[in-house]
Amino acid sequence: MSRLMRSAAGAAVFSVVAAGATLVLAAVASAVLLAVMQAPAGAASAGNPYSGNGYDASYPSAQCSASAYPSGFAIIGLGRGRPFTTNACLAHEWALAPTTLVAPSLYFNTGYSGAYAKQITAGCQSAVGNAPIPPTVTGHQLSTEQQAWEIGCSEAAYAAAHQPGKPAMWWADVETANSWSTNTTYNDLAIDGIAYEMSGLSTTTGAGFGFYSTPAMWAQIAGAGFDSTPAITADWQPASSCPPSGFSTSPVWLIQNGTVTAGGATFSADQAC
Repeated sequence: MSRLMRSAAGAAVFSVVAAGATLVLAAVASAVLLAVMQAPAGAASAGNPYSGNGYDASYPSAQCSASAYPSGFAIIGLGRGRPFTTNACLAHEWALAPTTLVAPSLYFNTGYSGAYAKQITAGCQSAVGNAPIPPTVTGHQLSTEQQAWEIGCSEAAYAAAHQPGKPAMWWADVETANSWSTNTTYNDLAIDGIAYEMSGLSTTTGAGFGFYSTPAMWAQIAGAGFDSTPAITADWQPASSCPPSGFSTSPVWLIQNGTVTAGGATFSADQAC
């Protein structure tokens, strides 16, 4: 159930209490009823590091205590369902992730609220000149928009500071289960800040970077047709089969399309496109 909140910056934000589990969009946003299955393997598109089937894991206690993890590629959650949080099971999940096909990937949760301003890093403050803010924006509005960008940048920087190893891919989870403004300008700038910092991580680690969302949630949070600056590498979204296009203009590299069990726990199943 959503509730309207007021951020420290004075912008209205909507918030939904998160389940605290692995990516929750598949359970609430997919247009199809997700079956308990693992989809047939797909051939990877150009530049896509993934092939066949894999899974994603996060904070649920059953996954934390699993004795074994599924085969295929792995995507591990860094947080506990909210920005600026850490997954107590991260080291365990990273260590059990298979590496035969590709190194594990990492994802982190995102959102925008003025309350996150206390988490802004010095590095993101100094980099705010890269925010795509029109020169006509001045005064308090400029400060608020700069802060939104710095918050997003700092979310990605926080994730990088807690990475357990070099990932094959960075993913930012953009969904309505976290706090976002009703003003998409602030959300867009936060997403731009996330993309900016992830692009730097991509340069230093050689990993690509993308967003996990759905077209409906992306349109609600960012506005229909929004693309981040800089542009991301790829999309990842819940779907029963690989769609011809995603929520951004970037290609869809992964779909989340069911569940898979291993080691006494249930995981979300993913398929390469």
